Amino acid sequence: RRPSDDFPPMLKCASGMEILATPEMGYYCFHVLECMLRKTVCQSPPSSIPNVNAQLFVGWYHKGDLRGCIGSFKDTPLAVSLKERAIEAASSDTRFSPIRVSELQNLSCSVSVLHSFETADDIRDWTIGVHGITVAFTDPATSKSRVYRATYLPEVMVKYKMDKDTTLRELVAKAGYTHNPISDAVWRTMEVTRFQSSDVKCTYEHYRSWVSRSST
Repeated sequence: RRPSDDFPPMLKCASGMEILATPEMGYYCFHVLECMLRKTVCQSPPSSIPNVNAQLFVGWYHKGDLRGCIGSFKDTPLAVSLKERAIEAASSDTRFSPIRVSELQNLSCSVSVLHSFETADDIRDWTIGVHGITVAFTDPATSKSRVYRATYLPEVMVKYKMDKDTTLRELVAKAGYTHNPISDAVWRTMEVTRFQSSDVKCTYEHYRSWVSRSST
C-alpha cells in the first residue's frame, strides 16, 4: 500500500485549464468574511469569477502577520471554495483565535489557486521558487495504515530561505510525525506531489475601494 492510495486526487480544474488568481477573488473573500462577522447576507460572487472547479488556499494576515490559512485539494466550484476557505481560514485554523470584526481594517487576504500537479520522480524532484509540494508517507515500524501528509505553497520555501532537505524535514514535522531522527524506512515511503500556484493579495482598503466602484 502506497501513501498516495489514501491521498485525494489533485488535478487541474475540470476543464484542464490553469486558472489565474484575480483581485476579485480576494475581494469576494473579504465580502464573505465581513458578512460573517457583521452577520449580514452575502451577495453572489462577482461574475468575473469563472464557473470552474479549482483547488486553492486562502490566507488572512493582520498587519502583515499570518492570521489564518486553510486550503483544499478537493476539486470544488471556484466560488464555493473561495467562500468556504475564507470562512475556515478566519475561524477554524487551530493555530489562531477566530478573527474579530475589529481586525477587518488591518487585514489583507491572499488567494493561491493551485495548478500543474505532477508526481515527482523522487523526493527532491522540484524547484524552489517554482513549485509547492505535498508529501505523503508512512512509518513501516509503527502503523502502515496511517498516512502522514503536509503541504507547503511555493512561496514558503522562498520566504524562509529553506533548501530542499530543510523543507522536507519541516514538512515531516508539520505532518505530525514526531520520531527523530527520521529513519531511512520512512524516507523510502515518501511520495512528493509538486504543483504551481497563481497568487493574488489584497487589503481591506482595496476591497472597500472595489465595493465603492462597483456601487456607482
